[in-house]
Amino acid sequence: MRNKVIAAILIVVVLAGGGWWYTKNKSSKAAAKADTIVETQVRKGDIHVTISGTGPVASVNGVTVKSNQTGTVSQLLAQDGDKVKTGQVIMVLDNTNLVASLNQAKLDLENSQANLDKLLHPLDTGVRSQQLKVATARLTLQQRQQDVDNLSIKSPVNGIITAVNATVGSNVTNNSLVFTLYNDSAPTFVVGLSQEAAAAVRVGGRVKVNLTGLGTFVGTVVTSGGAATPGSGNRDATVPVSIALAPAYGARPGMVGTVTFDRDSLFQELPYVLTANGSIKNEVTEVRAQVAGTLSQLGKDNNGNDLRDGAYVNTGFIMAWLTSDTLQNQLEQAKNDLSVQQDALTNLLDPSKNPDDSLRTSKQKVDQAAITLASRQSDVSDLQVKAPVDGQVSALTSRIGDRVSTNQSLFRVADYGAMQVTISVDELDIAKVKIGQKAEITLDALAGRPYTGKVIKINPEGVFKNDIANFDVTVQFDSTQGLMAGMNAAVNVVVTDRPGVLWVPAQAVTIRQGKASVKVKDAAGQPVVKEVQVGVRTSNQVEITGGLTEGEKIILTIVKANTSTGLGGIFGGGQRPAGVGGAPTGGQGGGDGGNGGFQRPTTGGGGNQGSGRGN
Repeated sequence: MRNKVIAAILIVVVLAGGGWWYTKNKSSKAAAKADTIVETQVRKGDIHVTISGTGPVASVNGVTVKSNQTGTVSQLLAQDGDKVKTGQVIMVLDNTNLVASLNQAKLDLENSQANLDKLLHPLDTGVRSQQLKVATARLTLQQRQQDVDNLSIKSPVNGIITAVNATVGSNVTNNSLVFTLYNDSAPTFVVGLSQEAAAAVRVGGRVKVNLTGLGTFVGTVVTSGGAATPGSGNRDATVPVSIALAPAYGARPGMVGTVTFDRDSLFQELPYVLTANGSIKNEVTEVRAQVAGTLSQLGKDNNGNDLRDGAYVNTGFIMAWLTSDTLQNQLEQAKNDLSVQQDALTNLLDPSKNPDDSLRTSKQKVDQAAITLASRQSDVSDLQVKAPVDGQVSALTSRIGDRVSTNQSLFRVADYGAMQVTISVDELDIAKVKIGQKAEITLDALAGRPYTGKVIKINPEGVFKNDIANFDVTVQFDSTQGLMAGMNAAVNVVVTDRPGVLWVPAQAVTIRQGKASVKVKDAAGQPVVKEVQVGVRTSNQVEITGGLTEGEKIILTIVKANTSTGLGGIFGGGQRPAGVGGAPTGGQGGGDGGNGGFQRPTTGGGGNQGSGRGN
């Protein structure tokens, strides 16, 4: 009987405990279902999409002066920081061999002229003098004609224009950069293979090359490791293999990819699948002015438009015309001088006394000696190193007594009235950057002084680093006040600018199967899905192009009522991601529950700085 009582008591306790647990669990579930609906509204403001980078400030019109001759520095007529004018002598070199060659050329011309004088008038010293005047006048005319011919700037190669560095009406100095070209009609893809693998690759074999971001292209092997020296003992050495690709629109030097060699491209079947990583190699050509003048006209493309980035030109195509009244006047003067000197020589000569062939040969020797003398004079003239443009001298490191070699950099002359900064942009973003896009610039050395600029150049050849190609983008400052060369600048290139558009927070938009939607309340106050049309999207903002109006309320998220997460942290608190279109940091988050404010975008018009606190 006692056991039955105990059992009954246990049953009652179990049932009571189970009922308590059921009641509590049921009330907890009911509480969990009581969701709080958080609302926001559609706002109007600005959305900026930018690409960032850093680099040092430099001058736009700076020219690095290199030596045209070898020699020893004998004089320094300027120092770093000095302001100089075009044509001013900065450095003088000493080269006794060139001076000796010049003296020999003078002697050769005198001897040639003497032999001609003997044929013409053995006793007439006036003929000798006049013959030299004719030769000199003819050489001067050739030089002046070449200068005028150089007013037409021609393409040295077939290629695509990647940069136009001068505008119609601008003054162009000698050797200044006017165009940049590269040839993408037959890009070359280069990979490195082991000697064993390279020896198996067949020249002429067809392969497939997958370029990152562009797709797969067919290529032909043009060089392989078949010529590698066997038995070198260096098993780790790699052999370059070059592959000519079919025309690949959008391919740029430096872009990376992977090549796969199948059985048709190999001499023998290998025990492994032969693949290799490589990059596109193309030589960029700079087209520079040979004389100074005013750019009067650009060449035309097939549609009759002025040449610009992307236009294709053939070798010898006239890309631009310069005008120079000075050069034209000098040419006419040289023609007139030669005519006068030739008439004077004709009056002195008596062709009846000399055989025509002997006289003609003697004249040719005199002309050739005069040309050689002019060349030697030019060489000696190069020993005086002059400033190519107006500006300020910098990077002058040579001292008196130093030995200088041909093509050695001697100093730099820069005009600091125009400044620029070059940043590095990776291959995933470079297609978004265009010439003329605006840029926002800040400098650590000039805090609180924002600058603006625009993109003036995009280098078509990338540099491969850390498995990705990076391209140099040059931005010119709109104002140079306070700037100094070498200062570090942070640049944000505005690739998309959407002012005064409708936008909502990014977390309010859901995209499924290519369709965007937000949540709104129906007439009964219940959340329903509404399809919308979207435009520009960043990590923090989404542009609304259709389906919503300014001020219309939407549901941002649904938060469980029994959670401890404050709603203020969603809207106003927490760290906001830096980068495209966003502020570097958000406001202070809220407490438990309640509503927080919205973080206002850095460049946006709508919304306030959020910091709301929960209830």
